[in-house]
Formats: sequence, structure tokens, C-alpha cells
Amino acid sequence: MKRIMILLSSTLLAVALVGCASNPVAPAESSTIQPAASAPVIPPADYVTSYADSDHYLLDVRENSEVARGVIPGANHIPLGQLEARISEIPAGATVVVYCNSGNRSRRAVNILNNAGHNQLLDLGGIMQWQGAGYDLVPLEN
Repeated sequence: MKRIMILLSSTLLAVALVGCASNPVAPAESSTIQPAASAPVIPPADYVTSYADSDHYLLDVRENSEVARGVIPGANHIPLGQLEARISEIPAGATVVVYCNSGNRSRRAVNILNNAGHNQLLDLGGIMQWQGAGYDLVPLEN
């Protein structure tokens, strides 16, 4: 039953993303980590149940003004425009879960990370999906 619910929520997220994304990414099963060219987009509920309490690096690539409104708990902030210059801040070999506001910048970020040698990448999409699923934001911890 849990697998069916995960599959259903993944399908619903994919339909929502196709409707608002100019370059949609097909979802993969949340337990599969692939190179960035096909990094799975994971729904917020899958992140909370499968990754939030696991060892990973949660990366927010939004701008400072956007982050001032709050982040997903546990997030690290590196604006997309600074990501290449600050790539060394991301632990080598870590599973990296990336998000932005709507999902466009997170897709670009996973490509940058993949080109830098990170290969355990997941795309959480955007804050809009996170809040739409009923999850809260918290202030960024420095």
C-alpha cells in the first residue's frame, strides 16, 4: 500500500511539474539515485519519509532575498550563481538533495554538481511544491 501511495504521489507531482515547467523532468523511483542528467525529482512527502532523517546534504540554490522568507529545515544555502565557485563546500560523496523556488534552478544546479563529479543527486523541485504539500519553512541557520 505504501508503494502504491508513493507511486501515486510521484505521478501527481510529475503531472504538476509538466504543467508548469518549460523543460519537465520525468520522475524516477525515489530510491534510485542517478547521474544529474536524469536525477530523480522526488516529491516532498518522499523526501520527508525517505531522506529528511538520513545522511545527506540539502542544498537551497535560491537568491538571498528568497531565502530570507525561510528554508526547508536543515538546508544549506548557496545561490545558483555562486555554486560553481563554492562547489568545494559540498561534501564529496554525499547524497545531495537540491531545491529552489519552482524547480528550474534546481535542475541547472544538479547539472553543475554532476559536472563537478557529484553523482548522488536528487531534485526536490521547489519551495512551491514543498509548501503546497503542507510543509513549513524555517529561518536559515547560519
